[in-house]
Amino acid sequence: MFNEKKTIEELLKVAQKENKKTSIPPRKFERTEDGKIILDPNKQFDKEWFDNDEAFDVL
Repeated sequence: MFNEKKTIEELLKVAQKENKKTSIPPRKFERTEDGKIILDPNKQFDKEWFDNDEAFDVL
């Protein structure tokens, strides 16, 4: 089953079904002009993501 080749449409349908299961809508991020995601320090997920990522430089 996992080795089946699926079309883009089939994969999108599977993704749509999985997304409905979680009932969490995808979040839209603001971006800078060069495409970087702007994190919101007031949102717990953004704060945890920033705090736990060793790749970020201290500004």
